Amino acid sequence: MKNTFIIIGLLLSICTVVLADDKSVEHQNQVLGFSALTLIEVLGVCALASLSITFLTGLFRRKLGRKFLVVHRFFAWQTVILALSHGITVMIVF
Repeated sequence: MKNTFIIIGLLLSICTVVLADDKSVEHQNQVLGFSALTLIEVLGVCALASLSITFLTGLFRRKLGRKFLVVHRFFAWQTVILALSHGITVMIVF
C-alpha cells in the first residue's frame, strides 16, 4: 500500500509539471479567470494519470494482496468518470 501512495505522488507531481509553464504561471498571477481549455487539459492529464495508476495496480496485484481488487476497481471507475468528463467537455467546447 505504501508503494501505491508513492506512485500516486509521483504521477501527481508529473501532472503539475506538465501543466506548469512560464506563460501559465505569469498569466495565473495576473488573471484569476476560468478557462474551459484549462479544464480540458487538467481532466485529460488526470484521466491519463488515473489510467496509469490502474495499470500499475494491475501489474503489482500480487504485492497488494487482497486489497488489490478494491484499489484497482476504484481507480478503474475514476478513470472512466474522468475520461467521460474530458470527452464530453471537449465535445461541448469544440
